[in-house]
Amino acid sequence: MIDQHDTGAESESTEHGTAQRSRTMRLHVHDQDGRVRTIPEAPADSTVADHVDLTPGLHAFEVGDTGQELDATDQLADTFGEGTGRVVTHPGRQITVEVHYAGATVTLTVSPGMRLAVIREQAISQLGIDPASAADLGLRLPGGTEDLPLENPIASIAKGANHVDLELVALVRPQG
Repeated sequence: MIDQHDTGAESESTEHGTAQRSRTMRLHVHDQDGRVRTIPEAPADSTVADHVDLTPGLHAFEVGDTGQELDATDQLADTFGEGTGRVVTHPGRQITVEVHYAGATVTLTVSPGMRLAVIREQAISQLGIDPASAADLGLRLPGGTEDLPLENPIASIAKGANHVDLELVALVRPQG
């Protein structure tokens, strides 16, 4: 039987008494090559540095709408609360993203942890595209044929670079 206590720890009843067991959480770590490593049961009281290789010159960022830089010594529970944590590393603290659409270009300066969905929204807004018209627009690498996953952080496609070019393109939706 597992009981949740106010401390966030769980206790597990055994036939020999009650043993304390730390609460765990799922942590996804995005590397600079676009790979994602999932840690299904990271102790909530462990730190980002316990799970992320922060060699000198690398910074850790939360993957999200703002992509805030993380203090690698903070506990996972303090950083991510009760939810799943997503972290990405990058050598710089910002990435310049140029988004091209129909001959126009907007330049955004963003955190490496910012999700591509937020970058797409900002580009659409700065380009003055009507939100209804923008519903079928996706992001691709220049000349690419595959849509980029909008939940991924920009650092996952920057691959350590501090500048990325993207194209805003009309998505092809299957009919029928």
